[in-house]
Amino acid sequence: MSVPYRRDVDGLRAIAIIPVVLYHYGVAGFSGGYVGVDVFFVISGFLITSLIHGEIKAQEFSFLHFYERRIRRIFPALFALLFVTGALAFTEFFPSTFSNYAKSMVATGGFLSNVEFWRETDYFNAAADQRPLLHTWSLAVEEQFYLVFPPFMMLISRFLKGRYTAVFLLIFAGSLALSVQDASSAPYFAFYLLPARIWELLLGALIAVGTLTPAPNVIGDTALAALGAGMIAAAVVLFTSETPFPGAAALLPCLGAGFIIVAGRTSVTPVSRLLSWNPLVFIGKISYSLYLWHWPLYVFAKYRLARELTAPETTALIALSAIVAVLSWRYVEQPFRGRRGILTRPALFATAGTAMAVSMGFGTAVYISHGVPQRFSPQTLALLAPIADTSGKSCRGESEQTIAGPMCRIGSPVPERPTFLIWGDSHARALMPAVAKAAERFGYSGLSVDLSGCPPLAGVNRTDSPNLQCRRHNDLVLAYLRSAHIGTVILVSRWSINIEGVRYGGGRGRRIFLEEDDSRIRSVEENRRVFARAFARTVEALRSSGHRVIVVGPVPEIEFSVPETLARNLSRGKSEEFGPTLTAFETRNKFVLDYFRGHAHEAEFLYPHRLLCPEKRCAVERDGKPLYADDNHLSHFGAESLSVLFEPLFAGMRTMPIERK
Repeated sequence: MSVPYRRDVDGLRAIAIIPVVLYHYGVAGFSGGYVGVDVFFVISGFLITSLIHGEIKAQEFSFLHFYERRIRRIFPALFALLFVTGALAFTEFFPSTFSNYAKSMVATGGFLSNVEFWRETDYFNAAADQRPLLHTWSLAVEEQFYLVFPPFMMLISRFLKGRYTAVFLLIFAGSLALSVQDASSAPYFAFYLLPARIWELLLGALIAVGTLTPAPNVIGDTALAALGAGMIAAAVVLFTSETPFPGAAALLPCLGAGFIIVAGRTSVTPVSRLLSWNPLVFIGKISYSLYLWHWPLYVFAKYRLARELTAPETTALIALSAIVAVLSWRYVEQPFRGRRGILTRPALFATAGTAMAVSMGFGTAVYISHGVPQRFSPQTLALLAPIADTSGKSCRGESEQTIAGPMCRIGSPVPERPTFLIWGDSHARALMPAVAKAAERFGYSGLSVDLSGCPPLAGVNRTDSPNLQCRRHNDLVLAYLRSAHIGTVILVSRWSINIEGVRYGGGRGRRIFLEEDDSRIRSVEENRRVFARAFARTVEALRSSGHRVIVVGPVPEIEFSVPETLARNLSRGKSEEFGPTLTAFETRNKFVLDYFRGHAHEAEFLYPHRLLCPEKRCAVERDGKPLYADDNHLSHFGAESLSVLFEPLFAGMRTMPIERK
């Protein structure tokens, strides 16, 4: 049994895929284009449930036939993509990036990429631009749904007398409630994982079993379809990466898609006529291949260029994506579709299993080999070595357990009471070798504590830190300092991103906001007000406890990964400077530099940029070695080169204060 074909639903697929592509390519006016995936979920839930429901009623349903159809629909284009991107990644990616790709390839081959990206990557983060398979998270959600949903419907049919509506509504409500709750408290979970997404698929399922019915006349259906189209358009235009999502916000595009599907069941409306327009129907037919190919093309192009795409390049890549999608649809998808598709059922299942095993085996081998570094020369690998400095391991030696968690013991190896504490975010971790080297030279030992993405500001949380993690961490550090016999506290942070809310150079990425109890709005201006209040509060709390406060100013940020850019330049025979100019650094950090200089009476300040930017441009390498491990964190070598900055601190730890500047 087959579901009656609806041209308007294929047209709705086009309305879903076009905003997704334009959003991914950064086209203005489509800041919420990612909601197209939610429209796809509703369509998928509707079509799959219509098929299963009809076959169960006709007593024709077969699990074997159902999964055969899913394999014929999903596997050919997906595994063609995996094999092509695997070859491109082998050719283009440096070891660390290739290793990350390999992990996602294993997960994608097993339809678990949503779990992999939930653990590692914010969909809206700039780092997503180096993940060619990031978009496969939605395929994983759908495949997980397809795995459990058919037997679930059979159980409802057999043991609950076909009460689909009641059961679907119960799960729909629970999943939606979970999505609303987690959109703020656990945003990665809500975005990537099936429990917080299944309500979107069930919305389509509810339409399929007749829970949501058309209006009693054409006028009502026309109004309903127009409302649905307006809701999708509003989400595409008005939503941004800062919109808590999915949560309640996802109701707008999902209900919009549902209204269009419902209205088109019995009436021909202006919306359904538009969606049945041949060009839209054709885009809908190739939408799966277009979805698969457009994102990897963008990722590989941007990786090779090592910069943002220009408008002509963006246009050309979108056109190329459409061409590849048409070819994939015609020569990869179509031959396998339907009962007359190539390969018998046994051969199809065997081929599908082999494709999964090969892709997962290849990915595993690449990951175990750490990205196959043998592809590159020793000189290139030497330039890339500092990338390991960002592995997340804070301590290279001993650690000490405290009420604020483990703290790294640094400085003099001679056991003695710690005399100082480095406190900050991942920039504190990166700068730790500089402080450790200077402390060891003068015979002092200390501790270092950091939490990535969390500036050392009392009473403040970042909007990208779930469950007030930053605030709780900083409260514990302050509580520890009140009872510890530590004289000097060194505050380190990536101050600029906390204040300005965006990464250096712009580009993709979720905007960051600082929040405290008095916060009422989210804006750059409010970030600055929160920072000023929190900084004063933190310094006062430390000084009132008898601590000497040292504040390390901002480290210059680089627009691109320094090790990879140096390695790329080496392979291409280039020798060009790409560090920011001193003027660009001062412009980026104007607020924080002015603030620090205006509050020199409250703390003592050290400025790394005075060593890193000795002339008109900030250095990215010295003696042929990268000073950075990525685009903003100092490498171990880069940090140690700044140890001279801290020597006055330890030279006069007991007798001579640092010069206040």
